[in-house]
Amino acid sequence: MEEAEASGEAGDLGDGQSRQRRDLQIAVGRVVIAGAECESVIYGLAEAVRLGSMRSRRVSDARTAVRKRVEAAGLPTWAECDATEVLDWLDRVQPLLKQRNSVVHSTMSRMMWDGAQFVQVQYSIRDDSMSPLLLEPIQELATELEGAFWAGATLLMAIWWKSGETTWQPVFDTEGNVYASLASVVDPAEYG
Repeated sequence: MEEAEASGEAGDLGDGQSRQRRDLQIAVGRVVIAGAECESVIYGLAEAVRLGSMRSRRVSDARTAVRKRVEAAGLPTWAECDATEVLDWLDRVQPLLKQRNSVVHSTMSRMMWDGAQFVQVQYSIRDDSMSPLLLEPIQELATELEGAFWAGATLLMAIWWKSGETTWQPVFDTEGNVYASLASVVDPAEYG
């Protein structure tokens, strides 16, 4: 028993924190990070379709602006993806980010009497609602957001990337974020 407790295999990790609570914190952290990465793709798409930097605006405003621009003007002529793929991705990520907001803007430590015992609940600050605090749905949301990020990043690269002298070159920083190189300029006449 002492070995299990020392290795963290028992419910208590030695500092009063249960394995379930730690797993929940990890899942919420994944949701936070993947959600931010999806938002970064939306802001990158805004720049890629010539809306300029919208990073100081709400992500929902940027998403709406990208949608309107792509519906009205399409994508740059060099884009290696279709406008419908971008619009579909925006539709895919919108409800995921809404779910992310519900998780991120909640308190996880509320307890509620269910008639037989106290159960931990998620209390949403935004819509003043309570729901059972379940690890699996939060893990599933994290996985969906991570998949959405990679799909969005792939689309973003398909718009930015072009061979030749006038190229948007992808630049990765040490955190894995993707930016367009400002060292190269694309001829506006090539934009559809």
